[in-house]
Amino acid sequence: MLCKFSPPNKYGLSNLENCHFLCRHFADFNDPFEFWSKFNFRKGAPNREKEPDRFLAAIKTWGLPETELDNIDDDSTREYFEEMSEQESIFSPAFDKMRISCFSSDPANLLLWSHYADGLRGYCAIFDPEMVCTESDTTSLVDVAYANAPPEIDSFLYAISVDQLDYHLMAIDEAEAAARLGDSSEEARYLLSDYRDAADDAHEQILAMWKRAYATKPKEWMYEKEQRLLVLSEGEGPEPIFYNYPKNALKEVVVGERMPANYKKSLIKVLSNNYENVRIRTAVRARNYYSIQVV
Repeated sequence: MLCKFSPPNKYGLSNLENCHFLCRHFADFNDPFEFWSKFNFRKGAPNREKEPDRFLAAIKTWGLPETELDNIDDDSTREYFEEMSEQESIFSPAFDKMRISCFSSDPANLLLWSHYADGLRGYCAIFDPEMVCTESDTTSLVDVAYANAPPEIDSFLYAISVDQLDYHLMAIDEAEAAARLGDSSEEARYLLSDYRDAADDAHEQILAMWKRAYATKPKEWMYEKEQRLLVLSEGEGPEPIFYNYPKNALKEVVVGERMPANYKKSLIKVLSNNYENVRIRTAVRARNYYSIQVV
């Protein structure tokens, strides 16, 4: 489940009416340690002798197997690493463009109803995660990791990953164009498959860095069971953006039992006008123990 809690305000109604999520810059969030990994950056090309592990990671991100480490052409490696060092400048602007929308996987969480839905006066919208987000080079839906310390982020490896993704996507386009012109040889099919695998690997590396930077929080937040939608904005400033989802992605709305009658009337109207077959349930307080029940 992908659960979005909202207080009983006009923005909660507007978001449902327009089928979108507000995605904000990390600086707007209430956790003072958001993006604290910015103090844990590794920069510059690794020295093979002084940083063997980092050097190996760079070589593998480049696409060379570890078994070929002893056969690496030092001049070619030096030239490529120098080029990637110049490309590291893409790191900070790209990460500053990240926008985030937060969810949980627990629709009956007492603290979430208290903190984000005004003490059972708001609602929880439940979405199908596969319909909300298709992984791409600009969006990702990830589970938040909880840790005792911020993770390390390597901007040099990020530059290599982006370079490899761009290179292999271009190679895929060229191979597919050749196939349309009649090149259907076994070698051509093998190359196309190889390019796709390499592009997927580079994409996974980029997403992993996104997650380390923007979806790692102190362990004190574990109760939230948080998931995050990460979206790269096209804008330059810290302004929030909206991310649209298909109407059929909304599966259920859980209404807090303390929701004001007028707001509940408006909420039901928005749902009936904009969504079909959305289940509506109620979050209530258990009578004999401290727990939220969805009925």
